[in-house]
Amino acid sequence: MKDKNIKKLLIIEGLVLVCWLVVVLLFTTSVEAGFYLWCGLGFGIFSFVAAGVSLFLVKGGAHNNTTEISLIPVYITAVYLVAAIAANSNFVIRVDGNYKFVPFAVNFALFILFVSVRMFTDNYVNRVDRQTAKISGKVAQSANVSSMVAVVISGVSDKDIKQKLLKLKETIDYGSNVSNAQAAPFINKLYDQLNTIQELINTNADKAKIEQAIDEAEKLWKTRNSLTK
Repeated sequence: MKDKNIKKLLIIEGLVLVCWLVVVLLFTTSVEAGFYLWCGLGFGIFSFVAAGVSLFLVKGGAHNNTTEISLIPVYITAVYLVAAIAANSNFVIRVDGNYKFVPFAVNFALFILFVSVRMFTDNYVNRVDRQTAKISGKVAQSANVSSMVAVVISGVSDKDIKQKLLKLKETIDYGSNVSNAQAAPFINKLYDQLNTIQELINTNADKAKIEQAIDEAEKLWKTRNSLTK
C-alpha cells in the first residue's frame, strides 16, 4: 500500500479512538467506575495501539507486484479492532462482574488470534509477491521481443516483408510467454537476429535476404518455445 493510504487509515483509527473514549467517559461516572470498566477501557486502548502498529507494519511491507492482495493485512486488522471494541465496550457497560479474569481471557484470546492470522497473511502475501515477481520477469522477455518486432515493423514499407514480420509477431504473441534458463540463450540470439533484420531493412538489402532473416528469427522462436513446454 502507498504511504499516504496508510496515513489516512491511521488518522481514521485515531478519530475512532477519540470518539470511543468520549462515549465511554460521557456515559460513565466516577462512582460507577469498577474493575470491568477500567479493564475494558485499558484493553480497548491497547487494541487501538495494536491495530496502529499492524497498519504501520503494512507500510514497511509494500509490494510492487501485487495490489489487492496487500490489503489482506488491513482487513484482518479491521476485523480485530471491531471485535476488540465490541468486547471491551461490553465490559465497560457491565461496569463490574464476578469473574474478573474474563476481560483478560477475552482480550488475550483476541490478540493471540489476531497476531497468528496477521503473521500467516504476511507470509502469504510475501510468498505471492515473490512468485508474481518471478513470473513477471519471465513474461517480460516475451513482451520485450514482441515490442522489438513491432518497432521493426514500423519502419517497413514493403507489404510482403511487413506481412512476414506481422506473422512473426503473431507467433510470438500467441506462443508461450514464460521463459526459463534453457530458453534464455535463444532469446539473446533472437534479439541479435532482429537487430540484423533491422539493419538489413535500413540498408535496403535484397528482399529475399530480409525474408530469409525473418524465417531464421521465427525458427529461433519456435525452438525457444519447444524448450518452455
